[in-house]
Amino acid sequence: MDTRSRAEIWPTPGRESTGTWRFADFEFDLRRAELRRRSDGAILPLRPKTELLLRRFLAEPGRLLTKQELMDALWPESVVTDDSLVQCIGELRQVLGDVGQLLIRTVLRRGYRLECPVTRVDEPSCAAPAIELPVVHPPTPTARAAPRSKHRFTPVLALLAVLALGLVILLQRQARTPHEPFHIDQVIAARSTVAIMPFDAAGSDAALRRLGDAIADGIAGEFSNRPGMRGIGRATTAAHAASGAAASQVAAALKAQLVVTGHVQPGEPPDEGATVDVQMQRVPGGEIFWAQKYRSVAPQGNAAIELIGRQVVNAVRAGVGKHDVARSEADDASVDPAVLTLRAWTDLDRRTSAEDVQRARRRFTAALRADPDSLIASYGYAIALRHLSSGHPGSDDAAEFEKAVKRLRELAPEEPNTLMLWSSWQLRAGRAELALAAIDKAIRIAPSYANGHVLRAKALLMLGRAGEVQAEAERAVALSQGDPRRASDAYTVAAEAALRLGDNERAHQLASQAVAQHADNQAAQAALRAADAQKGRDAGVRSMN
Repeated sequence: MDTRSRAEIWPTPGRESTGTWRFADFEFDLRRAELRRRSDGAILPLRPKTELLLRRFLAEPGRLLTKQELMDALWPESVVTDDSLVQCIGELRQVLGDVGQLLIRTVLRRGYRLECPVTRVDEPSCAAPAIELPVVHPPTPTARAAPRSKHRFTPVLALLAVLALGLVILLQRQARTPHEPFHIDQVIAARSTVAIMPFDAAGSDAALRRLGDAIADGIAGEFSNRPGMRGIGRATTAAHAASGAAASQVAAALKAQLVVTGHVQPGEPPDEGATVDVQMQRVPGGEIFWAQKYRSVAPQGNAAIELIGRQVVNAVRAGVGKHDVARSEADDASVDPAVLTLRAWTDLDRRTSAEDVQRARRRFTAALRADPDSLIASYGYAIALRHLSSGHPGSDDAAEFEKAVKRLRELAPEEPNTLMLWSSWQLRAGRAELALAAIDKAIRIAPSYANGHVLRAKALLMLGRAGEVQAEAERAVALSQGDPRRASDAYTVAAEAALRLGDNERAHQLASQAVAQHADNQAAQAALRAADAQKGRDAGVRSMN
């Protein structure tokens, strides 16, 4: 909790009442208490609490402000819940147009941080004023002449004393180590911090520049919904890049391990849309471990923007995971819980048998012993249990899956991954209406998650709304590029809906596509057999007529 008094934090009429704070495309006039957008000069209205919240962020950009700290500052004499703070944060983001959390970053279970630089103008110094605390130096002891030693073996005693002290320190450290918490999400996030540079655009085409900005913002927005990853958007990197600093220098200044750069140029022929080159490099060293070229990207290509953002984030998880797992070939007992978690996710991603999923479960379980509050490990553990319990509603794994989902509801109830896992549990229990409400909420938060649209299609089918399934399935397929398992799930539920509607030819086509995407999908194989059987019956009826 912040121990400063309210007067030390908030400007008052007699103190800090003039000047202007500038950040991103905005400026806040302290004297007039007005927030203006610099691009068009529009004055943006703020409620009193929202204004106080903005002042708090501007006073300390880049610093993590805990939830309790903010609630104590905004409601010093009232008892409020997290919901009041979440509402206030949401209002400020709405005013700033911060849809992708590019300006105000949520740090899971901890608090919030303003991610862009802030400068002070109309003052002798353009730097933001800082509260200076007095530096207290310890008193320097008066030099005294060392007394003459009375014993010749004093050096031996001193050496023994030093060795004894070292032994005590070693024993204390060994005794303390098992009790020191290990924060898996923080360790993985530190290895997965990505600086997204402003994309270059060929020539002076304003449409290409806007497309490049939209793609960079879309990538940053995807990171905002991924636990254990941190994307630093162009609102922050642009200020560093404008000074002429190289990408590696920007990353070093922002403590990022990865840098995303991109270039947008007219397509060939130009009327076919733009060509976008995206690459990611590791710093220091400049090793490029992922690059992709996208052709025929429309100037308003929302689908392409979502695809690029999703593929960049997936490449980060895969690249960082492989890098960290490869660095250590020791057995599981010898590696830290973060590497163990990444190994478990690798098992899930490549799963070809139940043993892969069982191994992932064991590794997630071991990691959670070290950090029971890790969201990354908790999500993986729940997903492993979901796979193991599929088709076995009364099994021990199914009961453990329900417990894991309940635990996630305690840790992060509003996270889209939690909402989707909870929805999956409700669908298994036949509570499609409850599931649909949670899925809709998850999709509003993370519209580019293909799994959300697959779950929504399943809920609609259970509710007897088969005619609405096709659109959701098509959306899921479009978002599943590079993920054949998810595309197979989408084709499968669409095939089941077509069977329900009596369109057997369409059902056969969709089920065939589902099997082609992922041959081991048992639900897809069942849908294909049902479609084949129905086609045979239809053919028999026609021959009788």
